[in-house]
Amino acid sequence: MFSDRATKHNAVILPKFPGLPWLQTSLPWAMTRSGGSLFHGPAYALPRFGKFRRVVTIHDFGYLKHPGWVRKEVREYLMKMVPISVRVADGIIVPTEEISKELLCYFPDASCPVAIIPVACDSSLRSNWSVEARQSDRPYILHVGTIEPRKNLGSLVRAFDMTVDRYRIPHQLILAGMLGWKDEDFEKAVASVRHPERLVMPGYVDEITIARLYQAADIYVQPSWYEGFGIGTLNAFVAGLPIVASCTGWITSVKQDSRVFLWTDMEVESLSELMFSVVDNTSTGEFSRGDLNFLTRESMARAHWDFYRKIGS
Repeated sequence: MFSDRATKHNAVILPKFPGLPWLQTSLPWAMTRSGGSLFHGPAYALPRFGKFRRVVTIHDFGYLKHPGWVRKEVREYLMKMVPISVRVADGIIVPTEEISKELLCYFPDASCPVAIIPVACDSSLRSNWSVEARQSDRPYILHVGTIEPRKNLGSLVRAFDMTVDRYRIPHQLILAGMLGWKDEDFEKAVASVRHPERLVMPGYVDEITIARLYQAADIYVQPSWYEGFGIGTLNAFVAGLPIVASCTGWITSVKQDSRVFLWTDMEVESLSELMFSVVDNTSTGEFSRGDLNFLTRESMARAHWDFYRKIGS
């Protein structure tokens, strides 16, 4: 529950009822019974009917932009639900200006207010920050996230291999995250890697380990073809890491920051050169640490609450 004493409003999480079509039947009934005036669907979907205001969060349009990278059942669900949500919404929340533009591209008739509210950084970065954070005997380059086609991690593995060959960097490449699905390019890159002892894939890691991985990395790399937000780059930014990233997601909104290096042409060779340039600069200590209080969950919650008040007024 979130309370706003100034307007005497409360936010309540509604329970699900097993065996019933919750979104379209049970939810409107529960809203009416509880006297609710506004419902927020945090992931693409809204009820079609109900005498209350409705706000929906749309995280990205990957299911339309790159349908082959989305599981069939997920794609079919979003193809059905998102047009309904856009049509009935009194307000729409998106995480970046990039997704706001895509909303108007795919749904030019959308007329309700749109709020750009970034995702909050991982609170475990603050709670698990440690002075003894080194996670490897070697310096390392880090990426965190599920291994799936849109992440373009095959290109990162090839670029890292090339960087080790050409520039003799001592680093490991740590890819922290679960194996996803349908990423033949990544599997081919791993199978042909020339320095397998430098490639570390720990799979799922807990919050403490994640925080310490960010803290002790030399640089963070996001080579994605497409991101709705890119939480890994935000966490890396908060941790103060230099970031090499493709031109998608939240990181493209960061202007004139000496720690952010955009990879624009999506070529493996240029990614290798860019990574080496950044790694070489880290050895001289040119980069300063970040701000652990940047884009907190509290600031995100307040931005949501302000938007609710705007829609509900």
